[in-house]
Amino acid sequence: MATMTPPAPSRVVNRTHRVIRAQALKQQEQKNKVRGLYLPLIFGGVLLFAAVVTTAIILASDADGEGSLPYASEQIFVLLMWLIPVSAAAIGVVWYKRGKADRGGKR
Repeated sequence: MATMTPPAPSRVVNRTHRVIRAQALKQQEQKNKVRGLYLPLIFGGVLLFAAVVTTAIILASDADGEGSLPYASEQIFVLLMWLIPVSAAAIGVVWYKRGKADRGGKR
């Protein structure tokens, strides 16, 4: 006949339940944080797309003929339209990584 194992002590069971609840709360917080970033990400993407389309329309309407180059002031405008979002993204990544390092790195 098979022998039965004794049940686990209640303190072990309670600790396990506490650990699982704490992990579930951390996962829920992470999901809420990610969901909170969807709207700004979509809004920023739409604004960036609108800026690129507007820039293309401005450059296409001001061109005198096919193969002509835009004026220098328009070239600087186009350069800024690309550099500003890329620079902001790079600064954001560096800021995030430094903040994570200040909190103790990987957890």
